[in-house]
Amino acid sequence: MDAKETLVQKMSWNIQQAIKLLVLLILMGYFMIWIMMPTNTFYLHWLPHLYAKLNSTYFGQQGSNILIYTFPVLFIATLGCIFLHLVKYANVRDERTSKGTRFDSWSRPAITKGPLGIVSWIELCFLFMFTSLLIWSISSYTHGMFKTITRQSAAMMGVKVWKAKLQSVALMLGLVGNICLAFLFFPVTRGSSILRLFGLTSESSVKYHIWLGHAVMALFTAHGLCFIIFWADTHQLSEMLEWNKVGISIVAGEVSLFAGIAMSMTSFPRIRRKLFELFFYTHHLYIIFVVFFVFHVGFTYSYITLPGFYLFLIDRYLRFLQSQQCVCLVSARVLPCQAVELNFSKSSGLRYYPTSSVFINVPSISKLQWHPFTVTSNSNMEPEKLSIVIKSEGKWSQKLFEKLSSTTPGHHLQVSLEGPYGPSSTQFLRHDMLVMLSGGSGITPFISIIRELIYIAGSTSCKIPKVLLVAAFKKSTDLAMLELLLPLSGTNYNISRLQIQIEAYVTRETEPLKDNQKFLKTLWLKPNASERPVSAVLGQNNWLWLGAIITSSFIMFLLLIAILNQYYIYPIDHNTGMIYSYSERAALSMLLLCVSIAVTASAAFVWNKKQKAKEMVQIQNNDIPTPMTSPGTGSWFNNADIELESLPFQTFTRATQVHYGVRPNLKKIVTECEESNVGVFVSGPRRMKQEIATVCSSVGTNLHFESISFSCSFFLRFPNENGHPQMQLEYEEHHNLRKVHLKGNAACFRNTIMQRMMYGFGDVINSTDTGLQKELELLVLFHPLIFTVLLVLHCQPIPETVALVEDIVVDYVTDMAHKAQDIATKRGKLLTEDFLFLIRKDSAKLNRCRELLSMHEDLKKARKAFEFDQEELAHMSEGEGQRISSPSSKSDCRLQPNNVLRGSLLHHNE
Repeated sequence: MDAKETLVQKMSWNIQQAIKLLVLLILMGYFMIWIMMPTNTFYLHWLPHLYAKLNSTYFGQQGSNILIYTFPVLFIATLGCIFLHLVKYANVRDERTSKGTRFDSWSRPAITKGPLGIVSWIELCFLFMFTSLLIWSISSYTHGMFKTITRQSAAMMGVKVWKAKLQSVALMLGLVGNICLAFLFFPVTRGSSILRLFGLTSESSVKYHIWLGHAVMALFTAHGLCFIIFWADTHQLSEMLEWNKVGISIVAGEVSLFAGIAMSMTSFPRIRRKLFELFFYTHHLYIIFVVFFVFHVGFTYSYITLPGFYLFLIDRYLRFLQSQQCVCLVSARVLPCQAVELNFSKSSGLRYYPTSSVFINVPSISKLQWHPFTVTSNSNMEPEKLSIVIKSEGKWSQKLFEKLSSTTPGHHLQVSLEGPYGPSSTQFLRHDMLVMLSGGSGITPFISIIRELIYIAGSTSCKIPKVLLVAAFKKSTDLAMLELLLPLSGTNYNISRLQIQIEAYVTRETEPLKDNQKFLKTLWLKPNASERPVSAVLGQNNWLWLGAIITSSFIMFLLLIAILNQYYIYPIDHNTGMIYSYSERAALSMLLLCVSIAVTASAAFVWNKKQKAKEMVQIQNNDIPTPMTSPGTGSWFNNADIELESLPFQTFTRATQVHYGVRPNLKKIVTECEESNVGVFVSGPRRMKQEIATVCSSVGTNLHFESISFSCSFFLRFPNENGHPQMQLEYEEHHNLRKVHLKGNAACFRNTIMQRMMYGFGDVINSTDTGLQKELELLVLFHPLIFTVLLVLHCQPIPETVALVEDIVVDYVTDMAHKAQDIATKRGKLLTEDFLFLIRKDSAKLNRCRELLSMHEDLKKARKAFEFDQEELAHMSEGEGQRISSPSSKSDCRLQPNNVLRGSLLHHNE
């Protein structure tokens, strides 16, 4: 490293520290304003003084609100862009070798169960401070308002004292709701510089958006209900139909509230998982919610909540521009486990960190659906390729897999892409050991981490943490996912310094399949000339351009507002705020806001697009080949059709151990790690995360929990009365889609019993005799005893129907088991009475269950009556001679009643 590079790194580091200090000071002042806002000191002294100083014919009262509420946040966002741009000049080697700080203990889980999910100590601290702010605002607003309400003031209003206080409470709830609304859009701004400035990503911050969203709607709903009660009791319900020219517009508030309630109702976990598309499309009502909220309170007051929505609008418009450009899909690898790896051409200047994600859209499948997937490629190892892995687990992914499986080489598939989005640094490198726990396609985030470690091990002398990867799969064909840990590139990296251990668990098979010789299939696709490689939406200097857009668009908006006020509104209103229509002012202000963002963002996007086009022309002039057809003999994808066992490096083969027919003991695996700094990464559903988070928070201080919210699997066992595993439920989640499968003793659902239950559903029976087939179809419809005949004749129902009914039955049984387990949580033991309690209102099911339970008790008594111990049997044989002369006769004696009972039970169940 030369002296010039060292100087640049030192200057970058100094500037970053100065930005951190400046941001800290601005935040302290900004939060002080929020603390003082509910007080009379702020409203009666500070604010009027600012209005008097800043009042002008250009902005009016808007100038004060812009300076107090909007400018600080946008200035922090611009500073964050500069800070993130300097990251690539800073010395990241110190980050790779750092062992953590004294604040690491604050990132440990504090709460692992409950409606809030997994909450760390630092999150709990900020949650406590934010809740304290809300409580302080409620108490301060209430005290200030109630102080002015007396019998005389209430009499002047023509109402009773309690009604006047109810009106004040309604107003207070609306003001406190605005505090939550001011922070609502920050977590869902994917390209936010503020989130990355604090080490957060949009994916990890979605839960904050959920918390704030429910708080906003709870406060706003209570705000509306209190006013409705007040108007109803004072005979002023006609106020609900008022749209005032000046002041508050009631109708606009009602429209905004209804839109918010619709979004809130469809965002509950049960509805979101089962009806995800309903949740997705309903959430676009946020446009109506925000627009009519501005109409309700006026644009001058909406500056309080403007900053978060302003940054969200910029990000949303840039995402829209990026999504309109189709990207170059070069090839696809079809794995034997019904998964595909999509390989896109990438601009060499695009850099991203492990666990980043992209959103893709395939118009031939759905023009509206965008799905997030983890980026598995590494921007250092593969500078011209970006890869994602998609497991076929839902309708959309299943259609994509079928399309690629039947595609011929040279075919074209149109794909649009947004992103990538991800962290701004590699925090996992500070650990001594990495423990990665995944299931199914949940391994995809860890592929990018392992590839990053491979690159660092082969190109630097930094100390590399040990790696333990625990991956659970359903079938042995899913082991093909391990093939993706190493990229198929022509560069050979020395991974001898990488200490890695891979423990793979195949839960549904007890031994390797002998005929498991499936190959990977590689398809080379033909991109169109109009398609471009994946690149940052604003080029290599993406963060600088984003800061320029934030600054220039805001300046342009201020200029347009100043012109509007000076030459159009002020001649009419003269800054009184009592003449010109609030709705017209709000509509014009929102229009100018959107125009400012659209003009500046479009100009930056077009400029960078032209620069990319020039780079592409230079590349073509230099005759650098772009893969458009199938590769030749020396291509890096030529040997892509390889068997599962053929790994590029023998090191990974020796480090991999496959376990069949068992599930991993996650708690034991985590607690046996003895290193002083262990990073535990979990890619799984909520219950799995809660289990590991509880272990990390209670076992030792060396375990540091990290959660990754993508494709995942987890396992749950229910013990039988003897304490042995009786039923095992295996879950898979993939972007809000869930499948449930029963294993163990419940495997009968997938075998004979389920098929026998299916007879009589009207399916065409698979039989070679057409005449017999028609006769059996008629018999099935009218005679339940035809089950036995069908079994003898080897006639089976349609497999698709069996699979459908299996899913229905398993979903019902699983849901009942979960509800029963919730009821039994306080008792600590699951009983049959819990299930009976759930079906108490369904007399048919309840009577049938009681009948089966009674039959079960009779069977137990009957078996007990025929059971003899060896001593008693020997005594009987000596006393009665040849009646019972051998063990075989004892066996026959016990076997016959049991056979009769089993036959009667089978007949009764049928």
